Amino acid sequence: RAAAPPAIDGALDDACWADARWSRGAFEDIAQPLFPNATIPDAYQTDVAACWDDDYLYVAAVLGETNGWATVFGDNENLTDGRAPWWDPDFEIFVNAARTTHGYVEFETNANNATYDVLWRVPQQGFDSVGVPCAPGAATWCGNSSFNGGNQTWSLSPSVKVAAAAPTAFDPLAASKNQWVVEVRLPLRGSRGGLLDGGGPAPAPGIFWYADFARAEHPLPRTDAAALSLDFSTPAYAAFCADMLETHPTLLGASEWSCYWEWTWQNLAATRYMHNPDLWGYLYFTDGAGDGDDGACRDPEWPLRYVLFNAWRAMVFAFIADGAYPVTFAELGAHPACNATASCDAAALRTAASSDVFDASVSFGDGACASYAPRAVTGGQCFFVNASFADPDTGFAARGVARTDRFTTVDVVDGAGSCL
Repeated sequence: RAAAPPAIDGALDDACWADARWSRGAFEDIAQPLFPNATIPDAYQTDVAACWDDDYLYVAAVLGETNGWATVFGDNENLTDGRAPWWDPDFEIFVNAARTTHGYVEFETNANNATYDVLWRVPQQGFDSVGVPCAPGAATWCGNSSFNGGNQTWSLSPSVKVAAAAPTAFDPLAASKNQWVVEVRLPLRGSRGGLLDGGGPAPAPGIFWYADFARAEHPLPRTDAAALSLDFSTPAYAAFCADMLETHPTLLGASEWSCYWEWTWQNLAATRYMHNPDLWGYLYFTDGAGDGDDGACRDPEWPLRYVLFNAWRAMVFAFIADGAYPVTFAELGAHPACNATASCDAAALRTAASSDVFDASVSFGDGACASYAPRAVTGGQCFFVNASFADPDTGFAARGVARTDRFTTVDVVDGAGSCL
């Protein structure tokens, strides 16, 4: 907890950053689970920290870099050429306060202090991530954002504040200044949007949120100021990206939309996509006492949440493969569709099916739920994965449900405030 709000000036000389528990150099390539030998060069490592008070979440990041540049200006309503900050080297923050996988916030910024934000109603599909079928105007749709004058209104502006200490024109960074800095103030509640709009508890000692941090890094065919005059939509740039992909397979793709690396704070299995809240890391809120490694509390709900997440994936991927859902929980860990490529831990499901500390089942209901093969917002069978967990060592007990649309809830039955 911040005793006083940081100034948000990019200097990172406030007391809260001196007191914060920094995560240093922990980022990895989002595709690394598919390419175990891939590593981020030391010059690009990232440090990140967070503080909080009753009104805001504050995030600071120090990003290693060799070439500093930025071309996008503005905020959701008026971003340059309709492009979000990830078209440049950027820094991204993802928060799901409710830990339901629904109603999570994505925020991006760059060295020009450009901002882009979305309240995602359901996990979006992309790359190797299945996502939840959704369509604008339907009963369930993807996200709410005022991005580039869209027909929706949600935004963290004007309450959000960003300060980047970074070069904004192309600058090959010398070894003496091989980094840029971002400092962000994110509102918990705002006149147009806040981090709590998707539900969940406000920050308080002992509260957990799902969260992740990321950065986009783009290859450039030139390493001088002329690089920024390139048209990323040209065949020449596509050819360059295709060549890069041959030698750098963790590049997300060769199109103008995908020719970049995504580097993340938390491993996202084989999905190659940030929109998987149940795979993110945690923000654990404290009042400043017991901040060191010895005082860290691990979420006692995690074993149950992990089983529910993997059971949902097993159900969906089995349906995609077979056109029908498994009808018992015991089938999930045995189904071949639950595998590493699907980011599904079959061993964990088999353990849960045979363990005395878990009790799990699958049930079905009436209605028209999301359909995964073919993908449709409605028309599919509704399923529910129901599970309970009791830790004999701590006395902690909880029960939870994962629905067809990935909405996941956990209710603590006993042992609230325990640590795993």
